[in-house]
Amino acid sequence: MTATEPMSQARRPELLERLADFDPGWVRLSRGLHLVAAVAAAIAAGYFLSTAGAAAVAEWIGPWLERTVPAYARALAVENRQFVVPLVTAVVAAHLILLVMPSYRAQELRETRPLALLAVLYLAGLGLAAPGSWGYGALPMHLWWIVTIGFGLYLRGRGPQGARFGTSIILLTLFAVIVNPDRAMGIWLPVAAIAGVCVGYAVRFATWRPSPVAAYRTQRARFLETAGEDLSAFADMVRRGARPTDFGHPLRRRWVALSKSMELAAAESPGRSAHLAEEVAAAFRLLLAVEAIASALTEIDAADLGGRFGADRVASALTALAAHIAASETASDATKADYRDGLVRARDELIADLDLSRQAKLQLIRLLTGISRVESALDAVGGRIETVEGPAPETPPRTNAMGWRLALQGLVAASITTSLNYAFHFDHAYWATLTVALVLNGTVGQTLARTLRRALGTAAGVLVAIALNPFIGDLFVLETVLVAISLLVAVMVFDIRYELASALIGFLVVTGLHMLEGAGQGVMLARAYETFIGAGVALAVAWTVVPAFSSDQFGGKVTAFLSQCRATFAEIGRHPNPAIDHTAPLETEVRLLMAELPSLEAERWFGRTGGAGLNRLAALLEALVSYVGLYERAVAGMTRIEVGEATRATFADLDGRVDAAFAVLTGSGDALPDFDDLLPKFAAVAPLDGSIPAAEAAVLVERLYYGRRIGQTLGELQTEWARTG
Repeated sequence: MTATEPMSQARRPELLERLADFDPGWVRLSRGLHLVAAVAAAIAAGYFLSTAGAAAVAEWIGPWLERTVPAYARALAVENRQFVVPLVTAVVAAHLILLVMPSYRAQELRETRPLALLAVLYLAGLGLAAPGSWGYGALPMHLWWIVTIGFGLYLRGRGPQGARFGTSIILLTLFAVIVNPDRAMGIWLPVAAIAGVCVGYAVRFATWRPSPVAAYRTQRARFLETAGEDLSAFADMVRRGARPTDFGHPLRRRWVALSKSMELAAAESPGRSAHLAEEVAAAFRLLLAVEAIASALTEIDAADLGGRFGADRVASALTALAAHIAASETASDATKADYRDGLVRARDELIADLDLSRQAKLQLIRLLTGISRVESALDAVGGRIETVEGPAPETPPRTNAMGWRLALQGLVAASITTSLNYAFHFDHAYWATLTVALVLNGTVGQTLARTLRRALGTAAGVLVAIALNPFIGDLFVLETVLVAISLLVAVMVFDIRYELASALIGFLVVTGLHMLEGAGQGVMLARAYETFIGAGVALAVAWTVVPAFSSDQFGGKVTAFLSQCRATFAEIGRHPNPAIDHTAPLETEVRLLMAELPSLEAERWFGRTGGAGLNRLAALLEALVSYVGLYERAVAGMTRIEVGEATRATFADLDGRVDAAFAVLTGSGDALPDFDDLLPKFAAVAPLDGSIPAAEAAVLVERLYYGRRIGQTLGELQTEWARTG
């Protein structure tokens, strides 16, 4: 819940800073450069093999081949090998770069080895089968591609390794369809595959790549920078008596990215893993502290920040903390003592102020406590993150259900596009079928969202290529540079801006066709309209053949998430520990739920749930995670104080009501409990009139406030869920 105002008021970054913000650690850029380099080197290696290499082999063992295996001896004289061998070599090298995400070298080696073996054996099998020599033209390869699309989509539903294998055989078969190997050409396929594997490994493992540890450090610096900007803006708000009226989520996103990069960094450098985990845990506490400040500022009246309370002391503390965060350092002891003493005086005066309402005191205490938590997060050592697993579902999901559904849909859709090709003789029939393989996804909503992005992006890229063709059509070097740049950027944005990646791929494909075979505008347009045909077929099949909707699954996912939140809440109460954060893993889980929103929105076209209510629901889930995290910090803080029987009874009542609210939302409760009638009990156990020490009052107020906010947020979730349907 960080305010967006800090970002809008910050100095406009330079281009390099913008790129670093988009790609911390340059992981995306290095992957794109690796792909461009691998394709270029593979084309060169494949061309050398098909020309000088073939001539050397012909001179060395050509007569022996003609006598012993005349069918394969013709491979040395096949005419289009200068096109086919570089093409297959580049495809194999590229898929070793594309299908395995950047990690540490040992992990990448484990994941690329099966793909390399698959490529060589699969292409060798196709070469030996030589379907182009069967006398049926391209039909055998088209039929085989239908089968491999079904099988590949089935594998894609079987986890990350299955997804890599499935995508690999689909792409390898695509280029086999283009080549349609006969016996003469078939002998070149395993040769080109081996060359592609060698090039892919050389580029991937022998060239520069960013260190995962360095990427983690960059992510951490970006996180601290954003936190510092937020605190600086909060200081300005306190001085002006303003409130943040809108909330964005840059600091949350940065923490999620930081936690992901930590996993790779720890794997690369196991000796640092404990220290890195401590830093990520401290970063999560800093995130919660900043969110607590922002939340308090939205509920504090400007008049309450002035007067005897001393807004300047608070603003000065925020400014000092922001400066130290920006420098990636903690404050000096002298500076800490200065603003810490100021905050303590402000808190004591606040508690003693009899003219200030309890509600105003409550919010101001939350503000001061949030500021104190920023400091403690910066100084935190020895912290760690632990996951609390929710209860196992009564009916475990069928792990292979999506795979079988995708396989059936892929078989039907690929059969339709192949039949359309033979009926209407498309210029490049594989484009429509390839689109089917790429856009079919787990649900109708996911397929529709991906279909729209791919179709519209491809159309835009093709139109740009057609518009530029009269000006650059005769400039081979310029076309080559533009194709390389398009490939580089497409790889960098593929997972976050699929429509842009589709546009860039559409541009480079039709431009490449013009460079290779002089394709005109008609062939270029075919790339667009056949993509639309494939997209339409895929969507129709997803909707009619064993359809699954994201909206039907979303409720179960939300319930499972809330069950995990409930288990986490219970663990916090049973085993409070200042050194452990149980809430941080929930942040990642809520991000996965938010990733479902585009497909849910897309299903509105089919009369399904959608609209602003889903965004509101997602915001409430995020708020719930924040409140649980702040509640955990408050409970941990109570381990340092002694409380009476009445206080313990009040907390037990509060915790019981929160658990009952969780039970209602997870389907095991009847009615939401009332949290408003707890307010008199709160006032009794946590009086803000100076009758108990101010430090103790602040801790009690935090636990009571955030426990109640968890219950209220659960009530809002139930209302919003009922409204959304």
